[in-house]
Amino acid sequence: MNQLLDRDTLQADSIPLDKSEHFTHGFALRTVCSIRAPRSVFFAENLQSLANHFLDAVGSGQTRDMNRLKALYRSWAIPCEGQQVYDPRHRAEWLDKIREAGVRRRTEFFYQQLDAMQALRQEVRRDLLAESRKHDATKLLRQIPCVGPIRAAQLVALIQTPHRFRTKREIWTCLGSRRTTAGNTATSKDS
Repeated sequence: MNQLLDRDTLQADSIPLDKSEHFTHGFALRTVCSIRAPRSVFFAENLQSLANHFLDAVGSGQTRDMNRLKALYRSWAIPCEGQQVYDPRHRAEWLDKIREAGVRRRTEFFYQQLDAMQALRQEVRRDLLAESRKHDATKLLRQIPCVGPIRAAQLVALIQTPHRFRTKREIWTCLGSRRTTAGNTATSKDS
């Protein structure tokens, strides 16, 4: 494409009409992603939707609820380190540490909200794993060390089809992962 345009045209914001016709008719365009299989084979729309829901709505909601609980205990100068504060088996003893009735009721609401979010997270996780089993790529990705079932499902949802990328560098940029070259580590944004 650059061969068809002179230097002035490349620096300008618009392409002249005679040269743009050449591009729009496909003479200068190269195919980046040519899919010969049905859309459902490559595009994992259900998987993508579940992965987004798992990460954004459910994951951040549960983290928010856990942070609220700890913040409430800390605001009353009650030390609450570790995960024991969330455990339903120890909930009664944690609630006994709060003397004021209004704050105690508010804490009970936070616990109910956390329980509901954990149940929703398990349900979405189960659906995500069931949907990911329909894609052969997840089986291949699971063979990579440190890639479990959730990460493999998220990768399939994010990449969709590797054929839409011209180089592996574009895949790494899409994933936002780090690459290591000659002993130093750089993010894809640095390159």
